[in-house]
Amino acid sequence: MGRKVIDVFLWDWLIRSYAFDRHAADRPAYDQDFIDRARRRLLEDGYLATVIADVRFIVKDDAGQA
Repeated sequence: MGRKVIDVFLWDWLIRSYAFDRHAADRPAYDQDFIDRARRRLLEDGYLATVIADVRFIVKDDAGQA
């Protein structure tokens, strides 16, 4: 089990960064699963759906995990 870090950009600005645990469950975790989780978190954090439609995501492995 590791972690994925999702960086969220609006235009050229980093507006949020989320870290999610990658669970070793019955199904593989795809990058799109983490992007969907980040979209939900953005809504919970108060971002409007029109803003979320314009953001871009970068998904990377958390290098701090050993």
